[in-house]
This record gives sequence, structure tokens and C-alpha cells, in this order.
Amino acid sequence: MRIPKRIALPDQVLRLDNGWPHWYAVGRGSIRWAFCIGVGLGLIPWATCVAESQQRWWLLLGSLLMAAASAPEPQPRLGGLSPSDLYQRIVETEPECVKLLGPDGRFLDINPAGLAMLEAESRGQILGRVVWDLVVPEHRNRLQEHLSRVFQGESGEVEFEIVGLRGTRRAVQSRSAPLRDASGRVAALLGITRDVTEIKRAQQTLRESEERFRSLLESTGDWVWEVNERWEFTYTSPRVETLLGFAPAEIVGRTLWDLSPAVEKEAVQQRLSRGAVRQRAVQCFEHRLRHKDGRLVCLETTGVVHFDPAGRFSGYRFISRDVTERNRVQELLHRTEEQQRQRRRELEHLARLSAMGALLAGIAHEVNQPLHAIKNYAEAMLASMDPARPPQLDKWADWAAHIAAQVERAGEILKRLQAFSRNRELQSVKMEFPTLLHEVLSLLEGEALRLGVRVQTSVVDPLPPIQGDRLQLQQLLLNLLRNACEAAVESPDGGRVELTAAMEGETLVVRVSDNGPGLPPIDPQQLFEPFFTTKRDGLGMGLAISRAIVEAHGGSLRAQTRPEGGTLFECRLPIANEDTIA
Repeated sequence: MRIPKRIALPDQVLRLDNGWPHWYAVGRGSIRWAFCIGVGLGLIPWATCVAESQQRWWLLLGSLLMAAASAPEPQPRLGGLSPSDLYQRIVETEPECVKLLGPDGRFLDINPAGLAMLEAESRGQILGRVVWDLVVPEHRNRLQEHLSRVFQGESGEVEFEIVGLRGTRRAVQSRSAPLRDASGRVAALLGITRDVTEIKRAQQTLRESEERFRSLLESTGDWVWEVNERWEFTYTSPRVETLLGFAPAEIVGRTLWDLSPAVEKEAVQQRLSRGAVRQRAVQCFEHRLRHKDGRLVCLETTGVVHFDPAGRFSGYRFISRDVTERNRVQELLHRTEEQQRQRRRELEHLARLSAMGALLAGIAHEVNQPLHAIKNYAEAMLASMDPARPPQLDKWADWAAHIAAQVERAGEILKRLQAFSRNRELQSVKMEFPTLLHEVLSLLEGEALRLGVRVQTSVVDPLPPIQGDRLQLQQLLLNLLRNACEAAVESPDGGRVELTAAMEGETLVVRVSDNGPGLPPIDPQQLFEPFFTTKRDGLGMGLAISRAIVEAHGGSLRAQTRPEGGTLFECRLPIANEDTIA
């Protein structure tokens, strides 16, 4: 067969100079490799495209077979080396294991790299030895089948594991071709073997990592998905079927807006676009997608922007969680809390009305005093209007001023009573404690006189303002003072109630004590339970409401029996600041 100078293939040109292969890439911009194998006295063109990472292996095989053929020796080349010398030099310097095996699997030859792979110090330890002795038992059949195919004239590759002479186990990959003699008979197997232990280990690690990642994706309760720059789904985890009712194959290729309510498209797109412009993660946000059955599912989504190797925006990767039920429960809790607040306001109102019933006698006494004074001044003015006597203008003016003052006093009492009985929304304001206390004492004064109890107050000035709802704090102080007055009535020494207020650190401490019989032998905490009472006709709501008011303002309320007799209630309230809870 005549040696061709050029063999033109679709994407390349293979040039043969003096029987040795050379190649270069032409055409559509992709690099491919080709070689020829020489056998006997002629050349059999064997052009094969292989991956770039494999080209050196096949080039070496082609070179070795060409050099080992029985063709007449060409002119010396490469610094005077003949092809046979060049073959020997190539084999000796090749960093991969190059070996020749006979039909029975015995080593005919092996290069230094192969000796190192087998942990041998000399060829004498390997040559003549059967290769099966160095192969792990479970891979011997695989290698025997490969050897059989090669001696039938086939080329190919095989992977197996070997055990070196010092016991090291390695995963190897071997590419083999039949080596023919001058008559065309396959005389030996020519193989190039490389150690792929680390590659296998890395592949196994990668497989385990991928499997772990896949297991996490499939087992997590969250939905993992991604879209490209056109908002088309490019991936979705199986969770989408539970979440939205679609199989993954039904989602991929569709756009995000196919599943989004039209009213939310602009807001969601703006939110995501800001992340792309800033090249930052998309912070947690809520949006809705439409389920396959038409209902809307509320999702809480976090994502990252991803870019192609050139740095161009290429889409988003997201993790979404179904928060439909959570939002429904939160809305239900919000409505429940609002209903509870409304019930508490109504209960507080009822408690104030109940307190008013006990205060009416004292208030009536308070109102009767200015009314009686008005009556007396009016009668005096009428009596002094004698036509026979000159007008007593100075006295009339003085009496009229007294009448006006008494009217104003009666009106103020009724005004406070009306404000205390009103049911309204809570309002948080700053207030001075002495002023608040004066308003409460004016309501309690009549009942204290009726019960014959003396109320003393001691307020350390100056006190910083407190913050809260004025009506609730009035109710709190009134409840504590009324309880103390009712307990003090039972004292044989005359009822006494004392209120003190002073600062302790950043807290206003108000203490209300009496000289009554003290607490019954119970846990003091029971006093603050709803409907628990030690009074014969009590409702058991006053102290429960009082504690709720204190805790709503960020404070605390406790009760104890005094060593000298009587009961002490201690109320702690924070002073006014931006963090005060009202």
C-alpha cells in the first residue's frame, strides 16, 4: 500500500511524513485528534477523533505500534535515533505504565513507570509473571475478557484494581491494542495503564456529594427552583408536586409569570431585578403562586443571583417555603388577640361600673356638700333682698363667687365620674404620677369618709413621668386603695391606709398598705387569679385586672402580709421612655 501524504477528514488534515503521524486542526474551530497505525510492510490508515484529554494515550499507542512494526527501517531521525531506539526512549520515559502481555496474561515487557505502579524494584520481579496475580480477585474475570478480545484483534479499554507488591491497592485504567507480527497474527497486547485511584476517589466523593445533595433536595420540606434570565423555570425539585400540584416536567420551560397572579408580577419583578442589579442575594420576601387546582399558595422565598462565566446575568436560584397555613394561623391569632383585647376592655369597664356602685354613696356625699352650700348662699341672697333696705352689693358678689366655686366643684366631681365610667380605646401618654394620684383620691375621698378610714400618701419628689393609659392606671390605683380601705375597716384601732411612691433605680415603686387582718393562709399568687375573692360579695376581678394592667405597662404587682399586721401591695412601673409598653 502506498503511503499517502495527506488524508483529508471533515474537520482536520492528517499529515504523514516518513511514516510518522502529525496533525493539525482546521475547519469549524474545534480541536480534534487523528492518528494512523502501521502494520507489516504497509500502513493501514486509522483516523479516529478522540477527546483532548485522551489524545496523548492514543498517540503513544500509534507511535509504539508504528515503531514496532516490521517495516524496513527508515532513515535515522531525531538526533541520530533510529525508530527502534526512539521506541525504547519513548517507552522508558513515558510517565504512564506501558506493558506487553502474552496470550496467557504473562508480562513480556514493562517500562519503569509500570514497575513503580506495581511497587517492583526490577523487571525481574515482574517479567514472566501472570498479571492476574496482581489484580484483585473480583476484577480478574473482567481483565481476562478484555485480554481475550484484544487477542481477537479488538482494541479497547478496561478499568480494574491492582495490588502492588507492597500491598498498595490502586484503581487503574488501561487502554490496549493488539500488537501483530509480520504475518498479521496478534503476538501481544500493548497496553498503557494509568493510576486513576485519586480520580476514582474524587468521583466517588462527587457522587456521594451529589447523592447527598439530591437526597436533601428531595427530602426537605422546602422547594428549590431556578429560573433563567427570561424567567423560565430551568430546574425544580420534586417538592413542587406537593406544593403546587405540578410534576417537575410540567414546570420546566414555563415562566414564573405563568403561575403568578397578574397583580403581583410588577412588584415581584422589581424586587428580583434590584438583586440582579446589585449582584446580591434576594432577601426573604413573600409572594404567591397559583396551584394547579387554581388556589393561591403563599410562599416565603430567598434566592441568589447567578451569572455565566462571562459575568452576564443568567437567572436566579431560589428556596421557597409554603407559609399559607402560617399566615392563616397568624391572622387567626391576630383576630383572637383583638377579640381578647376587646373582651378585656369590656371586663375592665364592667369592673369600673362595679366600683362606681360602691363609690356612689361617697360621691353623693361629695356632691351634696357643694349643693348644700349653693342652697345656703342662694337663700342668704334672697333674704337680703329687702326693698326697704339698700342693696348689699358687696355681700351679693361674694356669695355669687362662692356659688360659682361650688358649682365648679360639683361639676368636676361629675366630670371625673363620667370619665372613669367611659368605655374607650386605650391611649398611651406621658403623665405625672402626683397628678394621677390626686385624680384617684378625689374619686375615693367620699368612700373613705363613709368607711371611716384615713388615707395617707407620701410621694418622694421629684418623680420622673410615667407612660401608659391614664384611665387604666387610675383604675389600678383605685382598685388597690379601695381593697386597702375595705380591709382596714376591720381594724379595731381605726382604719389606716398608706400609699408611698419613690424611685428605685429606673423603676417607680408604689406601695399600698393597710392595718387590716392581713392575707388568709393561701398562696398570694391566688389573689390575682380571675374570680378568686376573699370578700363575701366580691366578684374576684379587681386584682386580676390590676395585674393585667401592670403587666401591660411592663411592670409587676405582688402582695404579702406585713409583719406588724395588715397587707402590703407593691406595684413596680417603668418610667417613661421610647421602649415602654403601653
